[in-house]
Amino acid sequence: MERIDVRADTGQQGQWNVAQEGGDLTPRERALIRNEFMVRFGQAPSLASGILVKRWATGPNKGQPKPGTVIQGMLDRGLMELRDDGGHWLRARFTEAGFAALRLMAKDARVLPPGDYQHLIDELRTV
Repeated sequence: MERIDVRADTGQQGQWNVAQEGGDLTPRERALIRNEFMVRFGQAPSLASGILVKRWATGPNKGQPKPGTVIQGMLDRGLMELRDDGGHWLRARFTEAGFAALRLMAKDARVLPPGDYQHLIDELRTV
């Protein structure tokens, strides 16, 4: 299902960009992204590296992915995907729809301050 995003005016009368359902990120998703991709110890993490996801260590789900509720919500909405390379850790990586949602997030300097997250804004320009 598609909906019209009135904030995405193309500048041409009568034309609007159409955002996919779920294109906007929730406050918890934005907070997770800011937390996961902030500069730590002088190292700027890359969006391409994704977000670490644990696996179940014991029980009936042993070895299965164990994403948190926020990441699971983004997986369900098609903003992220899990790729299993057989290693101990999984990485949730952004899909094209996820990158579109990140670009929308980056347009608001209050949500993604350029002083702290310029490395993400630069990476979004090249992806």
